[in-house]
Amino acid sequence: MARRQQGRVSPAQRIEIQIMTTLQLTPEQSLIVHSSVDVLLVQAFAGTGKTSTLIEYARANPHLRILYLAFSKAIQLEAAKRFPTNVTCKTTHGLAWRRSGALYKEAGKLGFINVRDLMQLFSVEAREARVVLTTLERFIQSADAKVQDAHVPSDIMNTAHRARAGQLAARAWDVMRDLQNSALKMTHDGYFKLFQLSNPDLSMECDVILGDEWQDTNPVTHALVSAQQCRKVFVGDSHQSIFAFRGAVNAMKQVKAEQVLRLTHSFRFGSGIAQLATKILAGLKGEKHPLVGRGRNESVFTVDRTRPYTVIARSNGTLFAETVALLGRVKFHLVGLEEDRDRNLTYAPFEKLVDVHYVLTHQGHLARDAFIRAFKSPAQLKDYAGAADDKELLMLVKIAEDYGRNVPALVSRIKAEVLRDGHDAHVTLTTAHRSKGLEWDQVVLCSDFEEFIGDKGDLRRATTQELVQEANLLYVAATRALRALEKNRQILEIEQLLAKANFELPKEQALPAPAAAPAKAPAAAAAPVAPRAEGLAATMHSAEEAARAAQPPVQLAGELPKLPHDFHKRALLEQVQHAILVVGLLDLGELAALLARTREDTARILGNLIAKGHISARLFAHEPAIAASATAAQTQAAAPQAAIDFL
Repeated sequence: MARRQQGRVSPAQRIEIQIMTTLQLTPEQSLIVHSSVDVLLVQAFAGTGKTSTLIEYARANPHLRILYLAFSKAIQLEAAKRFPTNVTCKTTHGLAWRRSGALYKEAGKLGFINVRDLMQLFSVEAREARVVLTTLERFIQSADAKVQDAHVPSDIMNTAHRARAGQLAARAWDVMRDLQNSALKMTHDGYFKLFQLSNPDLSMECDVILGDEWQDTNPVTHALVSAQQCRKVFVGDSHQSIFAFRGAVNAMKQVKAEQVLRLTHSFRFGSGIAQLATKILAGLKGEKHPLVGRGRNESVFTVDRTRPYTVIARSNGTLFAETVALLGRVKFHLVGLEEDRDRNLTYAPFEKLVDVHYVLTHQGHLARDAFIRAFKSPAQLKDYAGAADDKELLMLVKIAEDYGRNVPALVSRIKAEVLRDGHDAHVTLTTAHRSKGLEWDQVVLCSDFEEFIGDKGDLRRATTQELVQEANLLYVAATRALRALEKNRQILEIEQLLAKANFELPKEQALPAPAAAPAKAPAAAAAPVAPRAEGLAATMHSAEEAARAAQPPVQLAGELPKLPHDFHKRALLEQVQHAILVVGLLDLGELAALLARTREDTARILGNLIAKGHISARLFAHEPAIAASATAAQTQAAAPQAAIDFL
């Protein structure tokens, strides 16, 4: 399994290392790294090195204060290890924490809101409470200052009912904001909304904002960032927008960019999977640009089940069935595991399944989830799920009824057998939504995805938001494979229909010429060779040549001394000395790439060399990981042989 072969290197780091070991940016990356426009939009396909390109952008602009925005704490922490020191990495909610979030935590008001909370607050039935909650959530995720009629679900046709939903949502928002009123909690999205409404000026803290994975942002975040008076770089893949059910929109379409560039060359997989992904996007969505596979492994469409592989399902219902089928047979891991209070591994959807089972079998008092435990009978639970159109709850009810009395025992067996670490598993299981951002050597796609063949045998193109999301999910799932992909029935049917129609894949297009720096930008912010690039662009035969000419000879963007042919056969100490003294590398990431090792291994090697007096600690005073490794090596005097063996 590729993830095991790569050790603890994340997918983004693996792509970065592969790019860096070429010691030269691709022409597409070079145009991005050396762009100096005020608003840059980068459309990037799966596995094309989005984050790695942003890292090089930051390195090419060391004089600028850069803010990198991440959508999760895990991504933010990983980014903080990889970006240079002129970059501050924060989550979107982290921006708002000090000004608004911390206040509600101190008041004990930070938490979540569900339909039952609104039922109790306003003394309304479940259906109306669901409409009010949806209206409230849409307002919080919008760029608007007040609750409006547009936030009320469109299926509410009655004018009076729409007005009442808006009024109740506005009242709920007032209760949420009131630090003294405990009837409703303030949500994390809620305090971020308060931050956006305060019109903060982030230009006091940064010169550039880097927005990664921008296809999954929501209107409130996009409005906040777009309003800032500083340079902005928005990067994302419109086709990986899969969280519309959470209020995310494809903000890529809303960016008013001065320049639009693309990353179409994927370093994750080979040409076979790239062509398949292009078929999905071009056939279902009309994409005009092909995905080009530049991965080291050529694609195959059979999975060897004697070797580790990953199963990707559309729904948790299918995932449960697939997991049950593995019990007692092979070692398995579930993506998205959490720990309960007793540090036992749990998978939230399966835990809720047990609670639903208890309610359906008149044992609701055993349910752990307070919301589900509140239902006093199976009829009450089913009526609520149907009236509130709670799709997750409806799915859990169906699974619980399908597996009957066996549900608690099956979930207990899953918890007992599931492995904490996916690297130790033979089979990894995940939903398509949870698979985003991950990759595996071998992937099996379940056949529970949306049907794209109509009743009359025609192709259902993604012309509605729902079908766009489903097509995106299929694309995301298919592009998780590094080498081997077992297609599902939906993909096979799409391919067959496209073949009958003699469908032709789009051709790769020429790159645009480098954009000149804006006149109002300070000289230091312009690309060092912009005048030369501008002059040459008119005479060169291709934009690719112009991109190469625009690339300044700095660090990895330029040419480095050629490595000796026997470099990696030399003693490790000699390799490190050559990298530092001859090549001139003092950046941990660059040294890791040159030595073909992970950052962690490289930090440990350098720490040991510092502890043994082979290199000076002052060389890497800017790298905390190396300093920590040196300190650890110095304190391990009881086992000096281990360090010697490692070196």
